Amino acid sequence: VFTQWSLLFRIMLGGAVGKYAGGDQSWKDGTAMVWHYWTQ
Repeated sequence: VFTQWSLLFRIMLGGAVGKYAGGDQSWKDGTAMVWHYWTQ
């Protein structure tokens, strides 16, 4: 069970770091999710 949680944490953290470090300003100012929900 611990292995599954650690793998999930690592995947989620890796995705967050990649988006934040990618240079897109919308992730840094918090508007990326607004755009995501608007286009659904």
